[in-house]
Amino acid sequence: MGDIGVYRSVAIALTILFVAATTTAAILYTRLYSATMSLLHAKDKLKTTEASLAKCRDKLRAAEKRISLLESNISRLTEDNQALTGRLKACVSENKRLEAENRNLTARLRMLQDRYRALYENYTRLQSKLQEEIMAYTSVLAKLNATEKRLEAALAELAALRSNYTRLRNSYNSLQERYAALKEAYSTLTEKLKAAQENYTRLRNAYDLLLYDKQRLQEELTALRDRLDAAEEKLAEAEENLTTLSAEYQELRSLVYQADSWLGVYNSTEAEARFYTMLLNASIDTAKKLVDLLGYSGDLGRRALEVFRDVTVYLTEYVPDDYVRYVNPETLELGTIDNVWQLPNETYINGGGDCEDLALLVYSVLAANSRPGEKLYLVLFNSLWVGHAIVLGVEKTPTGPQYYAIDPAGNWFNGLSTMLRLEAKANDTMWYLYLNPAEMAPRLKRWLLDRRFATIVYRDHYTQTYNETVNIPYYTSAFTALDDLIVRYWELPGVDKIIVIAPNVYKEFTSITDAAKWIEMHG
Repeated sequence: MGDIGVYRSVAIALTILFVAATTTAAILYTRLYSATMSLLHAKDKLKTTEASLAKCRDKLRAAEKRISLLESNISRLTEDNQALTGRLKACVSENKRLEAENRNLTARLRMLQDRYRALYENYTRLQSKLQEEIMAYTSVLAKLNATEKRLEAALAELAALRSNYTRLRNSYNSLQERYAALKEAYSTLTEKLKAAQENYTRLRNAYDLLLYDKQRLQEELTALRDRLDAAEEKLAEAEENLTTLSAEYQELRSLVYQADSWLGVYNSTEAEARFYTMLLNASIDTAKKLVDLLGYSGDLGRRALEVFRDVTVYLTEYVPDDYVRYVNPETLELGTIDNVWQLPNETYINGGGDCEDLALLVYSVLAANSRPGEKLYLVLFNSLWVGHAIVLGVEKTPTGPQYYAIDPAGNWFNGLSTMLRLEAKANDTMWYLYLNPAEMAPRLKRWLLDRRFATIVYRDHYTQTYNETVNIPYYTSAFTALDDLIVRYWELPGVDKIIVIAPNVYKEFTSITDAAKWIEMHG
């Protein structure tokens, strides 16, 4: 072929190589352009992310300021607020961590930009070299015969270009991988930003709720303060009322004690003894007027029989007490008793009473005109469910003491009982009816006696006889007097408790024998 054929072959080869290089460069340029656009797009997204993060930081700063304000205003609230503060701190920490990651991504982006600029410069340099090669190739075509050595240089340069292309391709692949990683990191960052926004929204809602709770609590606090002021005013008024009521209560309690004492309600033996001393002294004082009104004389036996007769026949009848309410001075609770003492004038005016009232009347009248050497005792005894009151009189005589057991309610005077005898004659036969005066109203009894429809007689329990006049019987021992009345007349087996009472005297015994011994010793 000669030299011209060789030159043509070389030119064709160089042309093919130039076209291939140009095509490769175009492809490389297209890929570089795509990579550049992707990087710009990523850069725009990063700018958007930065803007969002800046907004998030602004919002977080505003939230921090509000939270700080909230913490300063409601630091005295509950542990929920402290928990919210902890969560806000965690959010701030998360934000800082996101900012750090953002800074890392920004640094990586800058690094990629630097590498992109280097790659672009390399590409520009390569393009410049390619243009130089084209110019060299044109020069070679023009001076083909003189540029064989330069062709070899061009081939070497082309080898370098291929090597450079391979390195650029590898850099591009690496850039693609890093771009994918950056995209994945951007997605992660986006998710975290979304979570941060959701967390911020939740915290904002919680903050709004806390503000609402704060306002509501302030309103409640204001209402409570108003109520507290009103309560303090009421408390002051109540304290004044309490002072007044305490004084009234003490006065009322004193009155209750006094009232209960006259009712015979007491909470100790000493109080009971004081009550009976007070009762007997008051009864004797009131009975003195009855003594002056009725007039009694003679020794104790005669006076006792006359008083017994008047009480059982003319003045009274047996009337059981009604239940009476009283106030317990210790507990201020209501209670009831069925034995209330009447003073002698009350029994006289009422025309009757129960056993203790009639016994107190007899005792008081006899004690009001007692003589030296005489002693009178009010005796109370209980046996099983039976409670009763009698009078025991003691008179000292030259032959020894004489005892008189008087039970006006039971119609007993040392074995005698007063009776009203009604007489009727039919078919030449006299009929006698004997009535117990204790069971009849005083007005009826006086009406019968005044019209001679009835006569007073005495029934002797030992002889079972009725007499208009009797010799006054007496006992020589206190035991016989008490035993005949309690055991034989009342048919009781004994006593559970027997109490001997006189002014400044109050003695409790558990048997008739012990009570009788004490009476005989002190009588």
